[in-house]
Amino acid sequence: MRLSLKQHLLILLGFLVLSLLMTWPLGFSAERYVLDQNLDQTAGLYNLWWFYYATIKLHILPWWNPLINFPDGYSMVFFPVQVPYGLFSLPFQIWMPHPLGLNLAYNLALVLSFTLAGYFTFLLVRDLTGSSRAGFLAGLIFTFAPFHFWHLSRPHVVATEFVVLAVLFFLRLLHSERLRPALGLGLALTLLAYASPTYLIYFFLFAGLTALFYLFSDRPALLRASRLRQIPAVALIFLPLFLPLLYLLLRDYLGRVVPLTPEESDPRAYSGNLLGYFLPGFTQRIYHPLMSLLPRVLSDLKRPYGVGGYEIFIGYIPLALALLAAIRLRPKGIGLWVWTALIFFALSLGPSLHLGEHTFTSLPLPQVWLSALVPIFREDRSPVRYFVFAELAVAVLAGFGLAELGKRLRAGTHLALTVALGILVLAEFEQAPLTLSQIPVPAFYQRLAEEPGDFAVLDLPLLPDVYRYSGTFQRWHHKRLVIDLTGRATDQRALYDPLFRCLDIPARFFVLGPAEQARAKKQIREEMAGRRLRYVVLFRKFLSPEQETRLVRLLRALGPVAELQEKDLFIIFQFAELSQREPSPK
Repeated sequence: MRLSLKQHLLILLGFLVLSLLMTWPLGFSAERYVLDQNLDQTAGLYNLWWFYYATIKLHILPWWNPLINFPDGYSMVFFPVQVPYGLFSLPFQIWMPHPLGLNLAYNLALVLSFTLAGYFTFLLVRDLTGSSRAGFLAGLIFTFAPFHFWHLSRPHVVATEFVVLAVLFFLRLLHSERLRPALGLGLALTLLAYASPTYLIYFFLFAGLTALFYLFSDRPALLRASRLRQIPAVALIFLPLFLPLLYLLLRDYLGRVVPLTPEESDPRAYSGNLLGYFLPGFTQRIYHPLMSLLPRVLSDLKRPYGVGGYEIFIGYIPLALALLAAIRLRPKGIGLWVWTALIFFALSLGPSLHLGEHTFTSLPLPQVWLSALVPIFREDRSPVRYFVFAELAVAVLAGFGLAELGKRLRAGTHLALTVALGILVLAEFEQAPLTLSQIPVPAFYQRLAEEPGDFAVLDLPLLPDVYRYSGTFQRWHHKRLVIDLTGRATDQRALYDPLFRCLDIPARFFVLGPAEQARAKKQIREEMAGRRLRYVVLFRKFLSPEQETRLVRLLRALGPVAELQEKDLFIIFQFAELSQREPSPK
């Protein structure tokens, strides 16, 4: 039976209310946000701010940033720019002062991600089982899983709602001869592409595996004549909207415009630990008494042993229902989801098996074979993200289990069971209240915002955390930065560029003879002029006393016009006005 518009809105409202409660107080804060230990949230906020600043202030496309890596600029294609959330944030950033509008927009976008991921999963499972109760429970399982909470600071990974939307329309297309699902799939793929290119690649892998499954299990359904109309309809919607981004992706990927993964990155560190899927982590508070009984290495699995339960815990209620459906109840239609769960679960384990504190490197896992067959998968430094499709499959299987139980139980009993299971799932995954924080903006960077002129700033040392702080402070002062903000790899300019080579490791300068030092200083000053470098800022917390002493000696030798110190945070060197000028992008 079809649901009325009112019923759809009530279900959507239910997911919204639950999302606000489960992420409390995230959706009610315009000042604070989730700030993980790696400061990834700063990149997420920068992502939305740059979308606004590029489109509204600079009137340029956001895939090229002339304000970082100055004067060369930097491609943001693989940052990546999060277009759906960026569009959502524009009214908040236009009508509210910074950073309140940005923070509130980001926090509400996250709440909306939980809401829509749950609602779209509800629609998917209701399509598959005919049960609204099963759909609602599956929505709770998928959207409130630890994997979703783990990625609150990464907009291109948190956007699982677009994954489910694409799967929803893809399966509707497979089960229908009409054009409407094809048009919906085209739009869903466009949203997915501009939200997360990585998830788009995963979706095509899922679609290929689904087609392979249907080829052996239901070939007539796969090869219907209507596909000759539906597939061109998908392409007609998707390709014109996607081709501009595809061109940029291929240009940067083939031309290696930016490093796609850190040189030192080891995908094993970002792979799932087998025990982590079945043992809850510190964020699952209901299991804290249980965790205290386990050895420390089991209760807090984390790199270098792969990611643990606080990130990828499946949940005992979802797992029990999924296994009940797959092994005992075996309703019609579960084969695809068992297939999906097993394949993507295996891929999420990464190249080597992690089991507790042990890593077995001698046995290559399916992710190694996939990377060897399809080169683009070699660039994925976080194999654990494949788990999003395994998590969806578990939610769908749990929905099948509940729906099948509905055929065997009385209506009242089934309703009570559904409510009880829903409460248990929420209790298993509950993490509220979330800890919210903010990065205070130091007085120097606030003053910098008022300083006239078109010049650049260099923050040192060249470390990923410094890059993240630099991006955070640039949102205030809007000046150019000499560094980029990705933190993807040690800046390659440090190998051959005198400015970076010497300021990255000052010992390289001091081992030179007097004549070589004079030549190096001349080259550095010339480069500072070419980059319009007015301020060099030393972040003292990231420097050892010896590093700080050498950097200060070198920068003083370059002839600053002023040397400032802000508490114990920074040492700031100001250099003379520069004669070389280039037009501002404003």
